[in-house]
Amino acid sequence: MKKNLIELMAQDLALPVVPAAMARVIQAFDAPNPSIENLARDIADDPVLTMHLLRTANSAYFGLRRSVVTPLDAVHLLGFDKV
Repeated sequence: MKKNLIELMAQDLALPVVPAAMARVIQAFDAPNPSIENLARDIADDPVLTMHLLRTANSAYFGLRRSVVTPLDAVHLLGFDKV
């Protein structure tokens, strides 16, 4: 058992790196007065985050008659709690 732990600790393990855009989004929520515009801009810097945000905003749950096409519109619609 102890030998397995020593072998595991000796391995060169690579931890996943948080994308820069995601790190900025997380920091935006830690700010005392987060800005919707800054949050939307940071999300727009990452295509995957943008896709997930727009998919959520355009879901049937919200029942909009129009499509949400920008991260800023999506953040306005969803609000900080849902984003």
